[in-house]
Amino acid sequence: MDVAITSRRRADTDHVVADVLQRGLCTVRQLEDEAAALARRLTPWLQAAIADARRGMSHAGSNWRPSSPDRRLSVQETSPVALR
Repeated sequence: MDVAITSRRRADTDHVVADVLQRGLCTVRQLEDEAAALARRLTPWLQAAIADARRGMSHAGSNWRPSSPDRRLSVQETSPVALR
């Protein structure tokens, strides 16, 4: 979270969120919980990146783009913790 809230560009925040999810280090739900704990320190960029992840966006390079059905990388596939 520290990296994401100190980023100077939206793309950097997107990259951090995507990287954490793709490596299976946490789930979207866990990110949401951590973001809620930030209270006023939660940046609009981090809030938007987590919302994108919740909607199932995928990360390609430094740009977010909607996933195509055959390329969708679900959080459930990358995380040992199943989502509700």
